[in-house]
Amino acid sequence: MTSIELGGLPPDPRRGGPRTPTIELRSIPTRLLCRVALLSPRRVQRGLDRVRAAGLVPEVPNLWQVTLGVVRMWHRVVFRSETVGTSRHFPVRRTRRARMLHLRPLRFPFLIKERAIAPLDFSGLMSDRERIIRHLLGAHHDGHQFVYDLSLLAAHDEGERGESLRELLRRARAGERSPS
Repeated sequence: MTSIELGGLPPDPRRGGPRTPTIELRSIPTRLLCRVALLSPRRVQRGLDRVRAAGLVPEVPNLWQVTLGVVRMWHRVVFRSETVGTSRHFPVRRTRRARMLHLRPLRFPFLIKERAIAPLDFSGLMSDRERIIRHLLGAHHDGHQFVYDLSLLAAHDEGERGESLRELLRRARAGERSPS
């Protein structure tokens, strides 16, 4: 039987210390879905641990909840792909480059080369600080969609709070996508 850690639980009063929160994935299809959707549940769990340590949300989701979110995103990519990486509110600019790069298949290789997207990490929890910065600078975020990525970036701050966000702002102002 496979166990998955849960986050955000209070200490266990019977044991006098922190809980070892787990959920058991009893069925083989459930375990398989978690493994296939997340690719590396251990790396995703480390990302969730960063979110918990940073205190970004009152209740940190568990791996099964992240799996369900990733499956929903895959469904969106397959059945509503026009909603990924495009703006619903603004028309494409009139420049030749903007019209050409509006076509996602033409943008894809450049986004991969710049490490602005991680096409197999739909949760973003496996991405390192540099990848998240590049993603925020290079990938389109419609409306408030960037808030999730900003939160993931803030979870990477181990020293001074806000250090990663300041680095993102510095590079955005300088028009950079990679460290100088």
